[in-house]
Amino acid sequence: MIDPATGTPKQCVPGTDPASPAAQAGLRTGDIVTGVNGQPVTSWDQMSGIVRQSGGKTISVTYERDGVPSTASVSLPLAQRVKADVDPSTPIPEIGPDDLERVGILGISQEIPKSTAGPVAAIGMTWDQTVVMVKGTFESLKKFPEKIPKLWDAIVGAERDPETPISVVGASRIGGELFERGEWPMFLNLLALLNFFVGIFNLLPLLPLDGGHIAIAWFERVRSWIYARLGRADPGRVDYFKLMPITYAVILIFGAFTVLTVTADIVNPITLF
Repeated sequence: MIDPATGTPKQCVPGTDPASPAAQAGLRTGDIVTGVNGQPVTSWDQMSGIVRQSGGKTISVTYERDGVPSTASVSLPLAQRVKADVDPSTPIPEIGPDDLERVGILGISQEIPKSTAGPVAAIGMTWDQTVVMVKGTFESLKKFPEKIPKLWDAIVGAERDPETPISVVGASRIGGELFERGEWPMFLNLLALLNFFVGIFNLLPLLPLDGGHIAIAWFERVRSWIYARLGRADPGRVDYFKLMPITYAVILIFGAFTVLTVTADIVNPITLF
């Protein structure tokens, strides 16, 4: 909250400072908010966006408590709060006037549900997650061409699309953020995703990738089998020198894409927090 004496943010003191609008409306810990002002909400960002824009108004909040739906009328005060784009780890004394804005407040916080699984259930969950990562990798590869213009826009000053590809520089930056905040599950998941992507990408049937060499080996084998059935001499190995123009073109395209993503990750990086 804002200290009226100094006009700067300070820590709230339970039992001393006024109750939050949510508490005054009867909301309790564990309630699940399902709608605001008649609009269904399915995420924290969606709900908080409506609340922040409704300062000084009375809104309705639909929620579930022990599976029973209820609706409460809440008067939202217009209060100074830290802007959403300010690093949440910034110490309170370092927050200045330019970091504040007047928005509506409800006085609740999100609770991310956590679940655990035993060894048997974990096997099934591992398989499901593996399928999701493989599908996501192929979907990302298909979207690469349409992301290139957005990468260029990010380099020349536009807002970085969080769905654009990242380089090893961007991955290291994101991994560092997760490591710094102790988000070990997300950090390990990021490493797994990177390994999946690199492995599948390397299997594309293009030289100089391993997938290109595998494709040529299968081509040689199938061609030798056909020639043997036709009673003709084995044509032998594929002449790699004839494929060098294609190889050079692939290297040039991959190199340009790498330079593009590295540049975007340096001048306009994707950040999680």
